[in-house]
Amino acid sequence: MRREHGFTLLETLLALACTGLVLAAAGRAVMRAADVRAGASERASGIDAARVTLTTIMDELPAALPGSLRLERIGNGPPHLRFTVADPTPTAISYELDGDRLMRRAPSAFAAPNAPLPQGTAQLTQVAQFDVRVLARDGWTSTWSDDRLPRAVEIVLQPAGDLPLTVRVALPMRGS
Repeated sequence: MRREHGFTLLETLLALACTGLVLAAAGRAVMRAADVRAGASERASGIDAARVTLTTIMDELPAALPGSLRLERIGNGPPHLRFTVADPTPTAISYELDGDRLMRRAPSAFAAPNAPLPQGTAQLTQVAQFDVRVLARDGWTSTWSDDRLPRAVEIVLQPAGDLPLTVRVALPMRGS
């Protein structure tokens, strides 16, 4: 008797089971890759937002009027950076942490000194660290209330789950 060439039912079922296992493993790998990609995209978005925020501050600081820059802290808390710019209209600008959000407040420069600050806008959310130091004649310090501008300002901004970004902004020497 001559045997027909082909696959038996058992061989076909075994091949289908192996194919199913391979496809299931490939599906899990694709899902993991998609999760990793989404996480990397989220991290990149957070870093990009932090860079945009730092660029905004770096653009505003050189326009600070002499005597207007103040860097204050309550105890060992986060810094409160305030300064006034004149162009295009006088504007007092303030940066400070509110929980894990970096807030930018810009009340009128003509507002009373003790007037409450406006709500402001969140420049960056999920901030792990915001720190500011200024370069005085004697070196770096974490507070400033002099009538002159410091030589430079260093800002450290760290989005949650990422490494900190640090920038230093040299300020123009006016009327020193």
